[in-house]
This record gives sequence, C-alpha cells and structure tokens, in this order.
Amino acid sequence: MLVRYFIEQVFRYDLEIIAGLGVDESSRSKVNFSIIQKKRNQAHTALLSIFSMDPDDINCFIDNKVPENPILSIGEFPNSMIPFLKNNTIYKHALIVTYLSSLKIICLYVAVKNQSIDNKTAYIIFSKFIREELNCIPAIVQSFALHLFGGCDYLKKIIFPKRNLPINKKLHKILSGSIDLLLPSLSQKLVEQTYPLHVSRKLTTVFATTDQRISLLHSLMNEKIRLDSGEKINYSRSINQIDLLPEIKWSKSDLDEFDHFTNEDVGKRFSRPYSGPQKFDHLLHLVPHYENEVLKYQSSE
Repeated sequence: MLVRYFIEQVFRYDLEIIAGLGVDESSRSKVNFSIIQKKRNQAHTALLSIFSMDPDDINCFIDNKVPENPILSIGEFPNSMIPFLKNNTIYKHALIVTYLSSLKIICLYVAVKNQSIDNKTAYIIFSKFIREELNCIPAIVQSFALHLFGGCDYLKKIIFPKRNLPINKKLHKILSGSIDLLLPSLSQKLVEQTYPLHVSRKLTTVFATTDQRISLLHSLMNEKIRLDSGEKINYSRSINQIDLLPEIKWSKSDLDEFDHFTNEDVGKRFSRPYSGPQKFDHLLHLVPHYENEVLKYQSSE
C-alpha cells in the first residue's frame, strides 16, 4: 500500500526520484562501510523497475510477490565506528560532527536521568560542546537536543540503542541514527551534486521517509537564510528557524537564554569570510573517548 501510494504521488506531481542516499547507506559493508557494488546494483535495479511502472501495474506487481534473494553484508560491525567515519562518503564530515553530537547527547541524557545534572544544564553543556569543541552547529541536531532535554522523549529512539545490545551493534545504532538525522539536509546537497547549477537552484527538494520521528523533526526546521557560495554544492552558512512541539517544557526565559548565546555565536560566524566547506577529520581523535563514555554511562544506568 505504501509503495503504491508513493508512486501515485510521483506520477501525480511529476516528481523526479533521487534514491542515492538510501541506496548508498543500505549497500555498505558491516566491516568497514565500503560500498558493496553488487548490493548497490541490485537495489538500483529494483528501484528502477518499481519506478518505471505505471501506478495501475503496482497491484499486479505486489500480488505476484516475485522473490529476490538479497545480497547480504558478511561480517560483524567493528567495536568502534571510526572505520566508518574515515570512509569517503558525500556526508563524511557532517557525519563525524553528528555522530560525536549524538554520543554527547546520550552521555548528558544519562547524567540527567541519574540526577547528576538537570535538563537545562545538560542542554547548555551540549550547546557549548557543538559551538566550541566541534565548532559547528548542525540545526537538526540542535533541534533534537532542544526537544529531548525539553522533555520530548518520543524522538529518543532515533539515536538511542537498546541497553542489551552488544557493543558493536550499540555503537552502530547510534551511527545509523546519526545518518538518519543528516538525511534531510543531505538530500538538498545530492540535488546540487546531481544537476547543473542553473537547474538545481530552480528545483524544490522534497525529502521522503517512512521514519515518522525523522519526518517530524525535519518538519520543524525552516531554513530562513543561506549565503550563496557560488559553488555547485553550496556549503555556505545558513540560519534555520526551529519550531517546537507543544509538549516541550522549556519556559520562555529558558528559550530566551538559549537564543541569546546562540544568536551571539551565529553573529560571529556570519561575520567571518567564507573559505570553503568545513572538514572535520581533526575531530576523529575524540571518537574513542566519547564512545567509551557512552558505554560506561549506559552500563551504569
């Protein structure tokens, strides 16, 4: 039903499909995150077959249930996600920042649950961490932290692993959730990479997902300003408006305080000349520390 509805919308609105991000993520090796080309080709062929169908043919396709043996990744996830983070993907540098942010959020969340700190202190510590230690403010991660520490536990499952998972699967769940957080903003970058500059700037990017939490979080984001770098893929700074869910528990004075130090920092960043996309390989040395902190904190819950 979902596939049929999706294809109906594609035909109805004359949409073009770029499934590269989903195919890319699902076609990678468990061992080192490298692309399994046969797995990618299989997924690509399957998608071409589905999206070349007329909506009226979908029922027949679903009813026939023609089996296809999926190509699986052999092996186990490593006990650190560094091999994945070192792999050269379109989102490598953004993923380093988002993964470290996710690890920090989990550590602070556990500290709140253990009553070592309160929610407001946790958010302030996190905000300082991304601004000063990472030197990057991913808007969707900031929104996630605002909601989580503001009492909205519904979004927690995006990055939080189950406690009974082994170490490698626990860390991979956090990495996978970090990629999910990135996908909405990366979809625009993929459009810019795919089409010529004069075409991509005229297109409206629509991010489609079946993950209700990611969809909800993305719907709360509204890019207000983006500087034009003049490059094919625009990595210039942007300002995003973050809407808040009604169940959030921050007071107006809390939000005013958060806005004050965020706006102050944004002002400094926009006053600096643009010097190209930021790279974050230099932060990889922080990964083992924060992975160990997460595992230590989770075992003490």
